[in-house]
Amino acid sequence: MKRIKSILLAGFGFFAIGGMVLSSSCEQDPCTTLLCQNGGSCSDGLCQCPTGYEGAECEIKTASRFVGKYRGTTRCTHDNVVFPITADSVEIKLVQDPNKISLVMYAGNTSIAGFEGTADNPNTTFNTFNNGVVSIHPTIQIDGNLIYVYLESLTLASGERQHCKFTGVKDTATAQ
Repeated sequence: MKRIKSILLAGFGFFAIGGMVLSSSCEQDPCTTLLCQNGGSCSDGLCQCPTGYEGAECEIKTASRFVGKYRGTTRCTHDNVVFPITADSVEIKLVQDPNKISLVMYAGNTSIAGFEGTADNPNTTFNTFNNGVVSIHPTIQIDGNLIYVYLESLTLASGERQHCKFTGVKDTATAQ
């Protein structure tokens, strides 16, 4: 009986060790199933995307989250005075692949243009506009189809500051 137990125990040990060796030798590199695009590289089963691209396989241009027209409202404050909410719109355009974008903000009959930035999900900071009289610095945040545009303007001679916030929804009828 002891001999049968020893033979069974040795056989079980042999198959257990053999099975572990066999199963561990069958492990596949998780990067073999990924196709990292646009210059992305695989590391530990995840694509490491270059600047301007995102997604499981770097297939999405970061700018695509931003590009489009947005309808919404703007509220400004100046010296702790809150101005009435006004209906406005914002347009984000692709300037250069993969992630250079421009911002145009429409307010009534006027528009504020000339802002360019680099799309970086979910926030983007644009270049500051400065004409020697006023300095305007915009930033935006994207959350799905929602956009938040923050404008800080500074009158250079007086040092007066004004803060405006546009909140809008992407116009899916004109989405690009």
